[in-house]
Amino acid sequence: DSTGTVEGTMQCQMGGYAARHLRKKYYSFPSEEDFIIDFEKKHSNLAVKSCEFSGLDDLEKDIKETYSFKMDSRGSFVGSMFLLNPLFDEQLSENPFKIEDRKYPVDFVYPHSTTLIFTLSLPNNAVVEELPKPTRLVMPNKSLTCLYNVAQVGNNIQVMYKFDINKTILIESEYQTLKQFYSAMVQKHAENIIIKLQNEEDTAKL
Repeated sequence: DSTGTVEGTMQCQMGGYAARHLRKKYYSFPSEEDFIIDFEKKHSNLAVKSCEFSGLDDLEKDIKETYSFKMDSRGSFVGSMFLLNPLFDEQLSENPFKIEDRKYPVDFVYPHSTTLIFTLSLPNNAVVEELPKPTRLVMPNKSLTCLYNVAQVGNNIQVMYKFDINKTILIESEYQTLKQFYSAMVQKHAENIIIKLQNEEDTAKL
């Protein structure tokens, strides 16, 4: 609508220690409803309409979460254009590695794998002008990898994002490559979907 409300579905998949952490957190709440309330608090302006979990009780499997959601006040209007960042709260806005040189290793503690899949529904009067270009970032030996793709399918926008930390300790000589990797992620995360209204009379319909 005219405030930039977004509705859609989101799928998250976590494995390894990330899945272990999520299991521990999930079962620390007295009910699934309490877990969802906490989830909403940590994702600004998001309301969960329905959710589904799989793999919680099987320690050998990844955990898959599926949410149907509604988000208020996401994105911004510039005239008849609507700018929307499709990663929402998952957007990395700054490089955590800021120092010029590092004299000790970077320790990520444990391997990490996160896969996010969003499907965003568009109103009939919206025309997609620009999408973030697909990207594949890979450090040597696949120490860290990032896959990101945004595509339009009919009146839906599908977003696939996969980020993996496969090597937990990176030595000092790998720091500059790691820093460049995260800088490239920040730049890619900053790209918006640009949606144009078909005519000025339809502004209030988006």
